[in-house]
Amino acid sequence: MILVLLLCLGCLGGCGNGNVTETTTAEEAVATTEKPPVSEPKVLKLPFSQAESLNPFKVKSMINQELSALIYDSLFRVDSAYKPLPVIAKDYSANGLALTVNIKSGLKFSDNSALNADDIIYSFLQAKTSPAFSAHLSNFLSAYRLSDYSIVFNLKSADPYAVNCLDFAVIKTGDTGASPLGSGRYIVTKSKGTTYLKANTARLGRFSPIIKKITLVNVTDSNALGYTLQIGNLSFAFLDLRSGKYQTAMELYRQEVSSGRSGRNL
Repeated sequence: MILVLLLCLGCLGGCGNGNVTETTTAEEAVATTEKPPVSEPKVLKLPFSQAESLNPFKVKSMINQELSALIYDSLFRVDSAYKPLPVIAKDYSANGLALTVNIKSGLKFSDNSALNADDIIYSFLQAKTSPAFSAHLSNFLSAYRLSDYSIVFNLKSADPYAVNCLDFAVIKTGDTGASPLGSGRYIVTKSKGTTYLKANTARLGRFSPIIKKITLVNVTDSNALGYTLQIGNLSFAFLDLRSGKYQTAMELYRQEVSSGRSGRNL
């Protein structure tokens, strides 16, 4: 009787172990297959005119001018208090009609080539006759190189705020292409007929934005911006208010729908 009892307990123990093993295996399988969902990266869609160059010294439309600030760095940028903040520049000093600017060493363009004073002077000369920057630089006569990292700008008349005007885009010397090389936050790239901006991770040493890729959406007519924004084809649109007229995105959307032009503009 004792022997029979021991045999029964052994069988029950074997069944119990089998159930535990089966349960553990199922849990492991669930843990392996049911991984937490990974959130999709945010997609930012910005407008641009495919019919026009992205060259900061040739562009005329406000749409493409706004994009150039993402692609190209400048010596300085002006903050909300109208104070000059150095970007490519390290520091500056003014002496009468001479404005000396020292730039940071070790800066590179997106092709990994060095950025130096020659590139600053080349860009300055292009900017002097460009639609976007010529008015800013109207008080500047010339520029010459002191060293690889130092430039002197000569003014027509004394101006304590002259440094604020050194916000022109800096491109690589001799590059006259539709999207010349810069050292900005993003690089122009194309894939399967679509133009993108991808993060320039080598910018100013380190740059790792949340949005690493921006899709550029071709808008052939600036009046279509409100419509494309309203229907979700754009994430952001910059409206030019220099004419003194203001319309909301919804008003622009209704205007495009009623005119029947929206299909041609997108």
